[in-house]
Amino acid sequence: MSTRTLLSAEKFLTLPGDEPRELIRGEVVEMTPPGRRHGFVCSNVAYELNEWARRMKAGVVLTNDSTVLTERDPDTVRGPDVQFIARHRLTPAFPARGSVETPPDLIVEVVSETDLSHRVTEKVVEFLDAGVREVWLVEPERQFVEVFRLETRPRRVEGEEPLESPQLLPGFRCSVSEFFAVY
Repeated sequence: MSTRTLLSAEKFLTLPGDEPRELIRGEVVEMTPPGRRHGFVCSNVAYELNEWARRMKAGVVLTNDSTVLTERDPDTVRGPDVQFIARHRLTPAFPARGSVETPPDLIVEVVSETDLSHRVTEKVVEFLDAGVREVWLVEPERQFVEVFRLETRPRRVEGEEPLESPQLLPGFRCSVSEFFAVY
């Protein structure tokens, strides 16, 4: 009988290479590189959030699968598409190499063509269980955003409807269509 060696988050973050991958319950899982539409929508979401965060001096917006530790023993390290960390929660060590154990306030996941719906739902639940206050699931194909918070029903926002989160992102307001707009 053979036993698998599970990696820790710390060991995972020292692996060479920059191919897309996540650590799920101690095992490295290779990810399919996302397509152009995915990158385009991620860029638009990050732009809108970053403009607001800079103007309000509210915190930082991270992209490019910046890692988030969601579980320990065995460890899980995810790479969300976009995340926001409020200024008052930033540690003196920010920005630092590696995963931050303090969960971000907001995570945005843009659904790719290759994503399976049950896997996306699992990630949303995992993020919320890890202490993320809000998760936005952005659906480029049907052009809507689903907003998830613990202990509330998901809320769908689409078209010209404003996407707001007054308690989490005071002063942020953006129509969902901006995430999909080509200029």
